[in-house]
Amino acid sequence: MWLLVLLACSGSPPADPAPEPARKPGVITRIRQPQAANGARNDTGEDEPDAGLWNKAREPVSLEDEIKALEAIGYVGGDQEATGKVGVTVHDPRAQPGLNFWVSGHRPEATLMDMDGKVLHTWHRSYEQAFPGGEKYSNKHGSEFWRRAWLLPTGEILAIFEGHGLVKLDRNSNVVWRWDGRAHHDLEVLPDGRIWVLARKGDLIPRVNASQPVLEDFAVLLSPDGEVLQEISLLEALDQSDGKHILYDKRRRRGDIFHTNSLQVLQGRAEQRDPAFKAGNLLLSMRTLSAIMVLDPEKKAIVWWHQGEYKHQHDPKILANGHLMLFDNIGYRQRSAVREFDVKGMRQLWAYTHTPQHPFFSRFTGSAERLENGNTLIAESGYGRVFEIAPGDEIVWEYHNPNRAGDQNQFVAIIPDLIRYPLDYAPWLDE
Repeated sequence: MWLLVLLACSGSPPADPAPEPARKPGVITRIRQPQAANGARNDTGEDEPDAGLWNKAREPVSLEDEIKALEAIGYVGGDQEATGKVGVTVHDPRAQPGLNFWVSGHRPEATLMDMDGKVLHTWHRSYEQAFPGGEKYSNKHGSEFWRRAWLLPTGEILAIFEGHGLVKLDRNSNVVWRWDGRAHHDLEVLPDGRIWVLARKGDLIPRVNASQPVLEDFAVLLSPDGEVLQEISLLEALDQSDGKHILYDKRRRRGDIFHTNSLQVLQGRAEQRDPAFKAGNLLLSMRTLSAIMVLDPEKKAIVWWHQGEYKHQHDPKILANGHLMLFDNIGYRQRSAVREFDVKGMRQLWAYTHTPQHPFFSRFTGSAERLENGNTLIAESGYGRVFEIAPGDEIVWEYHNPNRAGDQNQFVAIIPDLIRYPLDYAPWLDE
């Protein structure tokens, strides 16, 4: 069983299209994605055939429409068949105590819960409420849930409508401010309240692709009030580095050329191992290239990059010990893993991988966090599952998304990530 809802994409790069017919000058031909069958209505309200596998015929679209379609790339809200498990299924005393903050693919909502799965607070705001009159960039799908949210100590949150914008809400889900800069995937709040966030824009960039538009990613610095302070093109930053060949040597440079999916502001923990990891630089993950990079915002250049056996990775981060850990989606033998490296030479030091006794896999999204007690918290996003392992790889905490769909509740909503905060992080809960 596969997709419950097909958004603009499944988090994977679009499949290579069939050979295209010759184009008329100034006309772009796009191959439409398969639509629902069995009498369903598609997003345009058209009735689909009652049986069989159908696909929309080719039709000419303008360059502007092609760009809008690129900018609408999103994720599925639910991907895998459910396991039947719901809520907290394992809670060992060795688990790191704390508050769990997470978002889900079923709706634009964030939840704060305790270690036993008790909901302590929720935030919810639809796209229409957050961005009244806002354009949905060719389709609505990036507006249907939050790809990422950030909890502030005051009870306010920042939430990303994938490919649409960033909104700040108070603890009662009222809009404080909104930014319609086509934010996507990830953000981080600095101690002074400024915000680094990923953004993107579709355009025709001849040096990348002379005939088809591509998505250009940006790292954007916002003020605490949502005003743009700095905007850095990751394409131009890569052009300033000796790693630009990893893009320009790629045989197919089209569509979502980077798919930058995470951002971490470095704190200098690995600077002694490699000067590129100095405090203030940004650690980035580019899924399409299966590459991780470090951006120097002052130089506006990529100063470090790496490709390895990992593939379509997510959530690289520098740990307190100076090592680099990432979620490898489909690296070795098309299986997921969490891997830890020494940044000097990128030698692997540790990995948690699939076993027959404890399988885990997420072909898109996914995250991993090293907790204060040495445990590792892993989001198996595609299956709506989060689990915590002790240093001996034993599972000491496990949670399954209770949000289900289907006539037999057979589909589970994804959990893009779950963050474990200290027990005293939200004193406003007692107010």
